[in-house]
Amino acid sequence: MKALILIVLIFTTGTTYADNQTINKSDLNITNQEEITDQSIEKPNINAAINQNPEIKIKKFSFNSDRDYLNLEIKTKNFGFIDISKLKIIYNETKLDQDYIYEGEYIKDENNILYKKNITIKIHKNFKQESNIQIYYSDILMDQVCNQKVRVCKFNQLPKNIFLEREKDLWFLLKANKKVTTIKPKLEIILNQSAIEIKIIQKDPYLKFEIDKIFINNIIKEGKININDEINSLEIQYKDNLSNLYRENITELINKEKIKYTELENLKKEIKNLNEKIKNDLEAKEIQKELNNNQLKTEKKNLNELKNNQLITGKKTLDALVSNELKTEKETQEENTKKNKTNPSCSSKLNLEKINPNNKNKTEYVIIYNSSTENINLEGCILIDNKNNQIKLPEKINNLQRIKVYSKNILNNDYDKIKLIEKNSNKNISECEYKINSTNRYQEISCDTLEIENNKNLNLVNQETLKKEKSKINFLNTENTEETIQEISNDGTSNQNKNEYEKPNLNHNIIITEINANPEGKDKNKEWIELLNKGENFKGVIEIQINGKKELHKIEIERNQYLTLEPKNILTNSKMEINIIGSEQNLIITNNALEKHSYALINNQFQQTELISKTKKNPIKENLECTITNINLNTNRLECKDITFFIESNMNIKENDKVKINYIKLDNHYYAEEIIKINEKKLNLKNTGFTILSISSLIFMHKISL
Repeated sequence: MKALILIVLIFTTGTTYADNQTINKSDLNITNQEEITDQSIEKPNINAAINQNPEIKIKKFSFNSDRDYLNLEIKTKNFGFIDISKLKIIYNETKLDQDYIYEGEYIKDENNILYKKNITIKIHKNFKQESNIQIYYSDILMDQVCNQKVRVCKFNQLPKNIFLEREKDLWFLLKANKKVTTIKPKLEIILNQSAIEIKIIQKDPYLKFEIDKIFINNIIKEGKININDEINSLEIQYKDNLSNLYRENITELINKEKIKYTELENLKKEIKNLNEKIKNDLEAKEIQKELNNNQLKTEKKNLNELKNNQLITGKKTLDALVSNELKTEKETQEENTKKNKTNPSCSSKLNLEKINPNNKNKTEYVIIYNSSTENINLEGCILIDNKNNQIKLPEKINNLQRIKVYSKNILNNDYDKIKLIEKNSNKNISECEYKINSTNRYQEISCDTLEIENNKNLNLVNQETLKKEKSKINFLNTENTEETIQEISNDGTSNQNKNEYEKPNLNHNIIITEINANPEGKDKNKEWIELLNKGENFKGVIEIQINGKKELHKIEIERNQYLTLEPKNILTNSKMEINIIGSEQNLIITNNALEKHSYALINNQFQQTELISKTKKNPIKENLECTITNINLNTNRLECKDITFFIESNMNIKENDKVKINYIKLDNHYYAEEIIKINEKKLNLKNTGFTILSISSLIFMHKISL
């Protein structure tokens, strides 16, 4: 009876009283819970009234942390008995010999423990990252936790400094000895023409979720979910990396998405039917047009027959008149040819088109265009600069052709005026004046052909021919047709067979939106430039200049689409100048490109950002004032005006705070850059050395570091 009183006292006070006193070594006969004599604790003498088969489970543990431990919980309904010598802990296939720390209400001698309801055994040891711990009692496996790459474990690859605790067969994270509630992930429903796809959206450094099973109408669904299936109920079972299983009913969410999808498909069908109707109407109009054309052809045929009958009568007379006129014209041409041989002239159908006084190859040249349909003798022409330095010309230029005339250190690299004049009369045929700046340096400069006073009476027919031929050339360039230019060196020899000139199309509205000059690791073959076509569909050649070096790229890009190019020249990580010729975009200047960053066009200004958006819409910087309705620092999220923002932790903000948020929007995600708390306070004007006429209130802005 004394032992029973001793046990009751110990279990009531909650101290390990028996470890500090001597337990008598006589036999312990327990017939019920009220008759316990003062005897030693030995298993053979314990009556069935005390539970000798307790439940043993791992309660808490951690691997590869600064303070690893393992807590075992031994439970029974009332009183229990355990023989410590039969408790084995196997760590990585080796028995763990470690001192135990006991907590609870118990009596203990060398190996035997008599306890009330539960007892906790604590073991402190530095466990490795790849650990496997098995708990045996009487050679029966009671529980197991592990974290190994080569083995299928309850936990798979837990990160460092993770602490876990079990409660009602669910595992929870511990941070600063506080339990972290498992966060319910968001589900994204994706519908297409044949199937429904369910994705888990998550961003948490510790908790990771994945779909385990899908139940449709309480039956496990294998394979894809057909969008046309009748869904009375749909439940999703997912698990986390703590080996916990969850089950959620998403029937209402799926049905809402199906309704939206059905409405969208019906709208597409209506558009398709409308397009079919328009197509049929156009085909009917084409048929009517063809009937009208056939009728016109018949009328035209009858009219031609009438004209032919009328012309036959006067054909002989007409032939005679034409013969006499041709004879007279031939005599006139022969006379003009003799005159030109004696006194050659420079044709007014020649135009100075482009000039390059300082290209990257340190050569200079002038491009002359023949707008006529005849070969022109250049013997009567002189090409000079503003200081009357003469550039030698070839003997002739072919019809509707360009020649590139090279010179040697004649053209001024900053400013000059080039003239094409007639040798005998000193009359200006064409001239081109240019100025060099940082944008057009090392580039071809187009000449705007000036109407020269001496050439005002140019034949209107020749002017119209010139316009038509230029229009024809521009059309060919738009269609990305390669054009050959005859190249003439300063000594008048042709370089046509040496170089092939490919003219870029400047008629576009393509801009640079992002530059990745310093990618992670080695830069070679990883750098890229992102383009956006703000104009019409484009197929052709564009010119990009990087630090003054010209690059030609053949591209094909649709309206409002993005495209990336790998530059031929190196993108420098220090100061760099880059632009695209033909675009309205100004010269882009970058400085000190950081690794894992890109220069992106954000709010019409190039800025360095970690949010790299290759071939996607660039991020946008915006701000708003709102009141925080929900905040969760464990997941680094807050909600304001029904918008979820990703934030940094350790911030002095809370729910119902009125704040101003400066944020970046990318792919419908919102990343807070700066959060400013807004508080209204009265300004105390007493005991100040200033006279303030009227101040009613002061808004105090407190910047929170993210």
